[in-house]
Amino acid sequence: MPDSRPRRPDDNAPDSADAATTDPAPALVLSGARLADGRAVDVRLGGSRIEAVGTAGSLTSRGPRIDLRGYLLLPAPAEPHAHGDTALTADADGPGPASHRSEDIQRRATEAALLQLGHGATALRAHVRIGDVQGLAALEAVLQARRALRGLADLTAVAVPRLLTGVAGAEGLALLRDAVKMGAAV
Repeated sequence: MPDSRPRRPDDNAPDSADAATTDPAPALVLSGARLADGRAVDVRLGGSRIEAVGTAGSLTSRGPRIDLRGYLLLPAPAEPHAHGDTALTADADGPGPASHRSEDIQRRATEAALLQLGHGATALRAHVRIGDVQGLAALEAVLQARRALRGLADLTAVAVPRLLTGVAGAEGLALLRDAVKMGAAV
């Protein structure tokens, strides 16, 4: 596996871990892009990482340069309100409702997050119903999807109990406490 440590652009000497691998592609520079705050910048990309950001015209590279003057460069969008436990169930094939088995919820939550990632969203906030018949099973499935997506997308699972107040809300509060211990947000 190639070494993923960042390297200076002028560092051509491979170390022993890199000896068996091919040289990485030269860095790409996005030049003259306008940020939301109005600044014009250059961005140097190497591999799958941002290597450097500098004022327009300040970054060099042996690789290609793309002129982005006149274009706005924005961060990746986020999906603030998804439903991880019921994702992709609207067009469920077959008789009856979509499956609520943990492995099916995990598969659908992962697939939905990857679809969002394909459209540029790298952060997702998924609301998951807890309590009722499933207890915390749907939440655990979405948390498994979050672990599977680590390094690709940032999936936040938000636990949503049916009730939080009154006598009936006591169970919801207890479930919410357990959900937070499992790693859910509120």
